[in-house]
Amino acid sequence: MRLVNDGAHIIYSLKDLLALQDPGNHWLVQNMIPRRGRTIVFGAGGVFKSSVIFDLGIAISCKGMLLRHYPVLEHGPVLIISTEGDIYANRSRILSFLRGRELPSGEGQGFPNLETIPFYFCQDVWELRDPRQQKNLMDVIESIRPRLLVLDPLIDFLGGANENDASDTAFFRLFCNKIINTYETSLIVIHHAPKGREDIRGSTAWWGWADAAIHFSNREIVVDGKPHKSIMVKAKKMRNGPTGKLFEVIPEIDPVLLTTTFAPIPDDAQRKQYESPGVARAATYHAVMRIGPCTQDEISKHIKLHPRRVKIALQELKEAGYVLDDAQIARSTGDGRRRKISAWRATGKTSHVDIAAGLMNTIRQAGDDPSITIDFAPYDPCSLPVPMSTTPPSSSKTEESSPAES
Repeated sequence: MRLVNDGAHIIYSLKDLLALQDPGNHWLVQNMIPRRGRTIVFGAGGVFKSSVIFDLGIAISCKGMLLRHYPVLEHGPVLIISTEGDIYANRSRILSFLRGRELPSGEGQGFPNLETIPFYFCQDVWELRDPRQQKNLMDVIESIRPRLLVLDPLIDFLGGANENDASDTAFFRLFCNKIINTYETSLIVIHHAPKGREDIRGSTAWWGWADAAIHFSNREIVVDGKPHKSIMVKAKKMRNGPTGKLFEVIPEIDPVLLTTTFAPIPDDAQRKQYESPGVARAATYHAVMRIGPCTQDEISKHIKLHPRRVKIALQELKEAGYVLDDAQIARSTGDGRRRKISAWRATGKTSHVDIAAGLMNTIRQAGDDPSITIDFAPYDPCSLPVPMSTTPPSSSKTEESSPAES
């Protein structure tokens, strides 16, 4: 029996513990954002912390994927309270993420039916040192029951309390714990790091309190001969998962279409996994959908895959009805003139989100067993693809033995 149940304290017997129904899934984003718990996202200013978390909010509320590449395991309402910038700048930022997701259009402005997306945003400060403000926020949370709650930045919610003093800020942590325990929600607090350090600014109590601590940083890289500023995301603390690099992406802002998207940078292990025929097909098709009508060489450069692998993947995709080589595009001849050449295009048989999900899931399974080939078809973002066989197709065998790649 429960010895105490006063609304604030519950003591479980062994029988009570065994009777609890474990939901099974403990993550919103695997090994990054716990389904129920406290995440502190931290880093220097201007490293896209808020942008990535805003995109996560859009993904959770519109049944999409984080940055359109990383599966979200549970969806639902989202409440983001961010006091940085102004409401119009944040409006533009949020809408750019929506446009970039290529969702089915609703009425007006090319956006989806916004009434069906449970995304909520607040620009105002909540001084959570004030019990009245705490009650007001609890009332809002009660009405929304968010799967994800974001507070950005931490300092604005402390009501003047000293972030370096554990006792002075204890009220905030206790209140957040109450929200999490009452509504079974995931809480993300966005904070800053001390200059030049990968650590959470303030008292060590913040580090101890967090279930996950995610560090954001930028670095200058060169891709296809052009300089870019990437976003590096690392798990510095993970109570129930591994620490280390989570992903690295390059933000792509289209000033014409007013969209914001993110291009992932694969690490060495992921590049090796591209040897899987299933991954080659998925990556090739993803590239065709992403960059539009394009040549085999352009696809090869875009996904950094050998032209022979791309050629085989394109033929397999064509036979399956996913791409055609009947497009015409204009390209420079090098002497100031332009001519039309044949190019590949997607038939629209499946969506950008489905193929991105398929790509990530196929990479995951190929990493477990590189010999497994995957049937190329639309995938649900939350499910793993079904292995078709454990023997690579004949085209892959021919490809492996080709002297062109040795």
